[in-house]
Parts: sequence; C-alpha cells; structure tokens
Amino acid sequence: MNKNLIKSRFSKAALSYENAAFKQKLMAEDLIKLIDLKQSVNKVYEIGCGTGFLSELLLWRFDIKTFYINDISSLMLSYCEDKLLSLKGNLPEIFFIEGDATCLSLKESCDLIVSNAVFQWFFDFKSALLHIKTNLKQGGTLCFSSFLRGTCAELESLGLPGIDYLTENELLNILKECGFEIEIFEVKEQKIIFENPHKLLKFFKDTGTNSLVSYHWTPGRLKNFMLEYETRFKESDGVSLSWIPCYVKARLRN
Repeated sequence: MNKNLIKSRFSKAALSYENAAFKQKLMAEDLIKLIDLKQSVNKVYEIGCGTGFLSELLLWRFDIKTFYINDISSLMLSYCEDKLLSLKGNLPEIFFIEGDATCLSLKESCDLIVSNAVFQWFFDFKSALLHIKTNLKQGGTLCFSSFLRGTCAELESLGLPGIDYLTENELLNILKECGFEIEIFEVKEQKIIFENPHKLLKFFKDTGTNSLVSYHWTPGRLKNFMLEYETRFKESDGVSLSWIPCYVKARLRN
C-alpha cells in the first residue's frame, strides 16, 4: 500500500472523520472492553489515534502515567490533541507522535500497545508487528482491532479496488510467529446498511478509508456502480456492505 496516499486520504478526512466514522467509534468501544480494568497500564502506546475515539476512552478508564499517541496524519493527530487537552481532570504525561508506526521507536517500552482499525493498512503485517513489538515490554499486552477477508466483499465483486485483508488463520499465525500468545480473539461479522450507494461512497470519502477514495470515477462509471450495487445488494431499508472486524488481545511471551 502507498503510505503517502494513505496519509493524504486521512488528512483530507480529518474534519469529517469525527462524525462520519460511526462504525470505527463502536469498534473502539468494543475493543476497550477486552482490557482488564485491574491490568497495570502505566505506559501506553496507541497506534493510529485518528480523532481520538479510543484515546479518550483509555484516559477515562485507566490510570495511565505516560501515554504515547501516534498517527500518520498530522491533521488527525492535531484533532486528537485538541480533544484530549480539553478534557477535565488530571492528564498523564502525553506525547503526540506523527509518523509511520512500522518504523517508530519509543524512548521506553510500554505495558500496553493498542490500535483501533489500523493494522489492515500495513503492507507487510508480519514485518510491521516485529517492529511494533520492540516498543512493548516482555509480558506486555497488545490489544487491537482490524478487519478480515470478506470485508467489503460486495465492492470486490463489482471489480473495484480494495484491501488485501488477511484471513483469520493468517492473522493468528503471524501473531504466534512474532512471539505473541493469544488471550482473546473475537470476530463480529456484520452488515452495514446504507440508505443508498451514494451514502456508502460518502462514508468512505468522509473517513478516508478504502481505495475507492482515489478511484477514478467518471460519470458513466459512477452511474453504473449505483445501478448495479442497488440491484445486487438491496435490502428492505437500503443497501448492505459486509463488515468483518476482529478483536485481539495478546501477550508478548517472555
């Protein structure tokens, strides 16, 4: 995947993401439930904060001492920073770090690394994970959500570009090969219903997700897409899109 293109997409969507990314927000709420309230999380590293859905939940839920917050987009990171610094109460020491998490190194290892709906963007998941784990203490926890193969299958069936998602077995095997012991693995296969194909495309545009954002839409292609999607994937209350998030909690073996 083109990292510069990914960065550009998310930067362009920084202002609309907060309201448009309703599914990513729900995923953050599901993800944080995997982390034990009694777990020691003095030092936390969040990869791909976006506008701060998960960041805010972590601050409310845990007594974090040092919080490293990362995003590849400076605009997303700035939005998150403004949101968190406006919160009432005592905040931990927070470092906002712009850049590609697959090559960032923190000054100290963390108890917990978290990430919501980000890891599917890595070109080489195994290589990315091998680097990311260097920022995690031995015995530390990795907690993330991502997507599995079958997500947005409707778009692929229409010949449109998409993401080469991992299968469940591929993802689990890579985690084990990288030295992680799986504690929780959950899959929630869903259908998102949009009022019409136009609203579906707007969701991708406003969230900066999927390669459809940069697809060359001619008037003819757009018209054909609308008609075919409406015909093939119509539901009683709109059109459907497959959505297969997975939630992982894993411990880095000593």
